[in-house]
Amino acid sequence: MTDTSPLGLRHGTVKVVPSDPSWSQAYALLAADLAAALGGLASDLEHVGSTSVPGLPAKPIIDIAALLVPGVDPAEVAQAVAPLGYGYRGDTGDQGGLLYVLEPADAPGHAVAHLHGIAPGDVQWERYLELRDLLRKDETARDEYARLKHGLAARHGDDRTAYTSAKSTFIDGLLGGSVAAARARRASDGPGPRPLEEPGLAKASADRVGSAAEPQGEVEIDPV
Repeated sequence: MTDTSPLGLRHGTVKVVPSDPSWSQAYALLAADLAAALGGLASDLEHVGSTSVPGLPAKPIIDIAALLVPGVDPAEVAQAVAPLGYGYRGDTGDQGGLLYVLEPADAPGHAVAHLHGIAPGDVQWERYLELRDLLRKDETARDEYARLKHGLAARHGDDRTAYTSAKSTFIDGLLGGSVAAARARRASDGPGPRPLEEPGLAKASADRVGSAAEPQGEVEIDPV
């Protein structure tokens, strides 16, 4: 099981901390666990959100986007990732897809990672990747976004919904029409996402545990 002790934030609250180089390593470890658990349920995993952008302050929660294969039921994903500690929080639609939250056993109510299950063809996948890539490349946008995040966190430290809502105008303006361009560019880049069962990525377990999952608790959406 991946050590997530440096991560975590109580549900509903906001705390923006300086960028930490260990976040990329934490993602790699979490993604390896998820690749083993999900296997053929997903075709790609990506580190998204602010922790995926070096130098950008962020909430200490790792956001992971999973591109699901066609026809996957939320309960199938929930059963696959439950042994890792992820609980299903519901379908957030175009605000993040199917949401699964990782809480450590010794800190219930504290999220250390969010898994976002995205359906094939959903523009949210391109939106995640385009925003991440833009912020990685554009220092001016990254610095402006960091200032906004700090200011909003100071005003909405106990209200993550208000914090997220207040950022949406900036993010929408930053992306503009770039999502459509990103989708066209990625489609022309060649083969689609790598399958998780390719050599170098862990394979899925043959057994699934549990029964069809129902959403558990409050739905929180804030991958950036």
